[in-house]
Amino acid sequence: MTEAEQYLASWFGYLTIAHKVAGKISSQAKAASLADFGKLTGSIFPAAQQAWFIGQFAVQSKLPGVSSTDLTNTTTFISFVGNVYNTPNLFVLAIVQDAAADSSPYDSFQKMLTSVVFADTNKQSNLLSVLHNSDVYPLGFIPPASTAKLIAQFTDPVATIADSLALITPA
Repeated sequence: MTEAEQYLASWFGYLTIAHKVAGKISSQAKAASLADFGKLTGSIFPAAQQAWFIGQFAVQSKLPGVSSTDLTNTTTFISFVGNVYNTPNLFVLAIVQDAAADSSPYDSFQKMLTSVVFADTNKQSNLLSVLHNSDVYPLGFIPPASTAKLIAQFTDPVATIADSLALITPA
């Protein structure tokens, strides 16, 4: 597993911890898949329970400095994990760049055409392999429709890497 894959797997691990802790106090969180939970907000439980959530998350995640403002200043649990650990965007970008075997600066890489970067079917296979590796991306986190759109972008003459990243980055 590459370093970027390890970081993204850790990011999903923290989202999973948040999901499990929230599921103890919210039936909505408990019933949600990990992907759907990530789109929920901290308002799914009352303010008094938010403090309990933060305390339990801090203990179980072992992340330093987690506070209630990390939850109240976010719109979703995906952004909460982004606040307390890091946003997944850079990790996903690095994974895509690794699969492409490209060493361009990140800002330049994102502007490149997906069809040019992934013209080689081996590179396409490498990327799809990582995206379907449950040790990196939890099963079901990337909907089949997004995978199909990504595959279509391998031959799309106008889709950029940034367009492709939008399909596979937790948001």
